[in-house]
Amino acid sequence: MLKLSRDIGVSGVKIIFFVLFAYGVTNTVLVIFTFVRFFSFDFSWTNLYAVLLVLFMSICFTAIACFLTYRYMIALVFWKVYEATQPQRVLISQDIIKRATEIFSGRKDIKQEQLQNVVNWTQTVYRYYQHVPVFFQSGITQLFSRIPISKFIIDVKEDVMLGNPTLAAEKLYEQISNFFEEQLISQPSNRFTWLLLAIDATVLYNLATQVIVAG
Repeated sequence: MLKLSRDIGVSGVKIIFFVLFAYGVTNTVLVIFTFVRFFSFDFSWTNLYAVLLVLFMSICFTAIACFLTYRYMIALVFWKVYEATQPQRVLISQDIIKRATEIFSGRKDIKQEQLQNVVNWTQTVYRYYQHVPVFFQSGITQLFSRIPISKFIIDVKEDVMLGNPTLAAEKLYEQISNFFEEQLISQPSNRFTWLLLAIDATVLYNLATQVIVAG
């Protein structure tokens, strides 16, 4: 976890620096271009307001880009933790099947509440994610709590009843992993930050060329 945190920290600094550099260069060029156009024409309040708006918008776009990158870094941390703790999810699946086997044993009718209570996610996460910082343990617990675990257990009930807990655990693991990747944690992307950069450049350029004109 220390190595993971260090690697993410280094990557995060590089990503943030690159975003700031890209937005800084783009907005600086456009601001200079705006001032050149402003001083190329006779003074007018409309042109002055346009210059101030360009300055304001450049700051806003940069701030939004930093916020989007911050959210991307948080999502990236959770994704890396998710990838790095694959063995824990395997053990959790095996543990759930073991508990489910005890419930199914000798019983014909099982209530939904009994299946839902097969696992206490707070205790389970603490048991299998002890090396993860407490902050992330809380987040992982909240994510696990959203898994429809009773439905997944019912789906593998036949394998459990046939005395094949290994296969049941493998199927349960696949269901949990698919649910995570499709519903909870998708591989993060920072593409919106770069899309915003294109919007930034377009808006500022249009302000400079369409609003700042000869009186």
